[in-house]
Amino acid sequence: MKQTIMIIDDDRELLTELTDALQSEDYLVRPYSDGKSALLAAPKIMPDLILLDLKMDKVSGFQVADKLNCSPKTESIPIIAMTGYFTQEEYSLITRICGMRKCINKPFKMEYIISEIEKLLNKKEHEPLLPKNGGERNNKEMELNKVEG
Repeated sequence: MKQTIMIIDDDRELLTELTDALQSEDYLVRPYSDGKSALLAAPKIMPDLILLDLKMDKVSGFQVADKLNCSPKTESIPIIAMTGYFTQEEYSLITRICGMRKCINKPFKMEYIISEIEKLLNKKEHEPLLPKNGGERNNKEMELNKVEG
């Protein structure tokens, strides 16, 4: 059975390029151009991995990741963030705060992102990066506000 990848990005050109590249690698791809519709679909689709743009209108990638990680049904889905707005130091903070597995800088080569997807999908277990409890959540929100600020 094909592995399913959900792509969430408001850049429709990149969304199309990623979709085509991943389909040619024999993945089942579910593209979404906004966070709200992706959040509604994720629990139904239960993708094997999510590629997530961090800077989107209305519902940001940070908000999408937080909601997915706070839901028992979707918290174990690995997320690769995609962004062109943050430094390497900030990537480390972002991935830790938002429970993402990786943060990739745009623009990127398709070969690179496919390689990173394959690495994550080949891992047997995907442990949450932060415990899902109220104290940690409040700390996450405070640190996330600093990054988005």
